[in-house]
Amino acid sequence: MLISPEQRRAFQTDGVTLLPGFLEQDEVAAALKLFEWSMDNPGPAAGDLLPGRGGAKQDLVNPAAPAVYEDFLRASPFSKACKALWDARNCWFMYEQVFRKDGADGVGRTPWHQDLPYLAIEGDDIAVFWISFEAIPASRSLEFIRGSHKGTLYNGSAFDPDDETKPLYPSADLPRIPPYEAEREHHDIVSFGVEPGDVVVFHPA
Repeated sequence: MLISPEQRRAFQTDGVTLLPGFLEQDEVAAALKLFEWSMDNPGPAAGDLLPGRGGAKQDLVNPAAPAVYEDFLRASPFSKACKALWDARNCWFMYEQVFRKDGADGVGRTPWHQDLPYLAIEGDDIAVFWISFEAIPASRSLEFIRGSHKGTLYNGSAFDPDDETKPLYPSADLPRIPPYEAEREHHDIVSFGVEPGDVVVFHPA
């Protein structure tokens, strides 16, 4: 079974679930080649992941990427997993995003944020599939506030190292993101240790 009832339920209620061993090792190898292609062929949106902090790079929405990624996306199980999560007939690929952190201890953590404020979309049937090519313990992996995808949509984070809650859109009618890192004990935070082939799937809110 590609998506179990428990995983589907967790995605719907928690906003995130882990898919252990979702990708076969040949699929991980194929994805790694795409990652390396993205790193070697940066698009117009490529740059520093965290402004003012070196060692963390990203690329996303590279206009050349769809043609390069298409065969892998059609052959891999991502679209079937989406349809299983929502019990839908169709799904659409929006874009790729790749990250590389060199010397992660010096880079620092990524500030709390939601992905949805950066996107001109809305709805329940949206999913991000996140994979790593290295084993990562839960203490250093992505963190989520359980069920927050059903709550308030906050302003995007400006990723300011001096003020992690600084809004990206000062004139937007969205509240400032709370200081989650300073209030960790008040929130139900979930994280997953992952191995290559595992996939974390989450709603961008």
